[in-house]
Amino acid sequence: MRHRLIPHTESTQLTRLPPMNMNAAHVAPPVVTTTGLPKKPRCVAFLRFLCTILVFVPLPFLAVHFIFTHQAMSVGPLIRAQCSPASTVPTPFRIAYTGLRRLDARLCHLVSVFDGALSTPAAYRYTLNWLTSFLVPAVIPLLEASKCDVPWAMAFPAVFGMAYQFNSAGACFPVYWILHFAFTYVNFGRRKGTRVSGGGLSQSGVESILFGFIAGYVFPTVELFRRPGSPRVIAAWQFFPVYVSLAQFAYSSVRARWGNARLDQERSGYTLAQTMLFMGFILSAASHVSTLASALYSPRDSIASTLAYLYVPQLQPTLPPNVTITMGSLHLLRWDGVFVWLPTMMAGVLSLEDTQSFWISVLLLPYATLLFGPGAAVAGLWMWREKVLEDRGRRAAADNDDILNEKPRIVL
Repeated sequence: MRHRLIPHTESTQLTRLPPMNMNAAHVAPPVVTTTGLPKKPRCVAFLRFLCTILVFVPLPFLAVHFIFTHQAMSVGPLIRAQCSPASTVPTPFRIAYTGLRRLDARLCHLVSVFDGALSTPAAYRYTLNWLTSFLVPAVIPLLEASKCDVPWAMAFPAVFGMAYQFNSAGACFPVYWILHFAFTYVNFGRRKGTRVSGGGLSQSGVESILFGFIAGYVFPTVELFRRPGSPRVIAAWQFFPVYVSLAQFAYSSVRARWGNARLDQERSGYTLAQTMLFMGFILSAASHVSTLASALYSPRDSIASTLAYLYVPQLQPTLPPNVTITMGSLHLLRWDGVFVWLPTMMAGVLSLEDTQSFWISVLLLPYATLLFGPGAAVAGLWMWREKVLEDRGRRAAADNDDILNEKPRIVL
């Protein structure tokens, strides 16, 4: 008599099956990526990757033109007059911040720009709204870096943060997303970590991000606006990515003593991440709405002109001798904002991998940006993205468990 094993089902009917090769290799369950997305056929994945790269590649070149070229054409001579060692122009910015000549020269440049962006009440309000809207784009690389099996190149957000602080956020964010999609596609240098159900965020990792971001970004930014005329405070603020990283490390070190480190890594941090993104949404939307509301009580401004002032940069910069450092600084911040928020929105939409979600996002994002501001629009999009990844991850994990837990029975 011959015995064969088949998966257990609720049916009581015995079905004759072809002879089973008992020496055949065990069939592995479907492979699921860390983000919870089933692996697509390689040709489909390559076409998606190619289209994504083609969309993002022009952005860094446009950012270089509209940020660095415009800076050199307009406000560059004024900044060089402030920071050149040979200059005779009296300035409070040409001081020894660190004792390193090259670093101090770069800090003088950055301090000049940010001092101009904080020097008048209108510029102060604009910069406050800009940095509030920058909350969510600044925290997204931290969330991506904390996910399990993240590529090594994406696992050091402090390096990326210092790159955009000392160069330009608008020029660096498109490059970040190109590298993110490229390394994710080729599966290059993936860091092996503990598997976390859902979207790949651990509870302890998200806790360290929240603590680090509050201690390293929020507190220094509050001090920046409390003392806007202090060159040393402005210079110290430029290093906030390092403060965030150090605060994360300190929290993680203390947190590891509280309990089982592996258990903490396996707990999903999805709920806390969504709460953090929602807080960013509230703060960004409140700043945007309050700025628009002030236009209602101004006889000179309208909502349309205020929106244009906040988010629409000029295609041509104001040239000397008509330009001031304040005008040039706000012009650069507007273009910075375009090349921070736009590629981040594009990355969020393209990573949904669902036609319905894609078109809903494309249709809703312009309205969300006008009503709540670009920072809040990015926050809402990323909350949706994380929910999609979490749901898919949990379904994939449940399917894998069902396959592994199928009980065999003997059929005669």
